[in-house]
Amino acid sequence: MFAPSFVFPLQLTATALMVFVSRQLFLLRKRLILLIKRPVMRPQIFLVLKLRKRHNLNELVKVKEVINQLGEIHLDHVALACESLTAAMKIYQDLGFIFSDQIEEIVEQKVKVAFAQIDVSSKIELLEPTSDDSPVAKFLQQKGPGIHHLCFKVPDIIKKSQELKQKGYQLLYEHPKVGAHGCLVNFIHPKSAEGVLIELSQEKK
Repeated sequence: MFAPSFVFPLQLTATALMVFVSRQLFLLRKRLILLIKRPVMRPQIFLVLKLRKRHNLNELVKVKEVINQLGEIHLDHVALACESLTAAMKIYQDLGFIFSDQIEEIVEQKVKVAFAQIDVSSKIELLEPTSDDSPVAKFLQQKGPGIHHLCFKVPDIIKKSQELKQKGYQLLYEHPKVGAHGCLVNFIHPKSAEGVLIELSQEKK
């Protein structure tokens, strides 16, 4: 006889608890998504976007643990040398990638570049030489179109360059130069990196 009057408060309490938990999950998800807009974006943050609307606390805790374990250095882009930006862009557009409307010319490097986002932190960079004596033109003459270099984002390029020099790595520049998007860049010579040209990049502050 007392069951109806006893169950109702429990149902009310459970409903209130569900509302509270849902609110906390929403706020946590919102904070995690805001991390994507920070200057240094970390690769696994995109996992947050894959969370279902109905998720449990264990899923969110795991995502938070992954983010906390990430380092400060991450892949920024894979650079591909090409003879024509238009022709190369079409290949990746057919795959579903969307390129920025802005084609940037880096006068000092005698090259034009186009970027397409892969995920929240990584991009494809297409390189087209603007002069026959540019480094990219020489690369095309020797090796043809293909992967030119890998770029890793670092928080302090001067500090990282000094650390690498002390470890015996050969860098292309004595001091970092201005690259695409106004970033400071330097390169590890392929002879010091098993034949791979590695770019270090620091976002403009």
